[in-house]
Amino acid sequence: MSLKDLVNEPFELLLEIEKQAKEAIARRQGSSEAVEEWIGVAFRLGSERFIASRADVREILPVPEPLARVPG
Repeated sequence: MSLKDLVNEPFELLLEIEKQAKEAIARRQGSSEAVEEWIGVAFRLGSERFIASRADVREILPVPEPLARVPG
């Protein structure tokens, strides 16, 4: 499955990335199954979508209501 097909389904996208990463590690190591697990956090800033390693995330905060636009 193509990652582009899952761009609007973040959870399924993370699962597919994990699956492909495990397969790549297994091929590189000559094993049939990879043991390590990668954990990430998907988020959006404006119209851009990102994924960060869980190890790089220090805190997750809820979006405050109401939001105020800052000029410039």
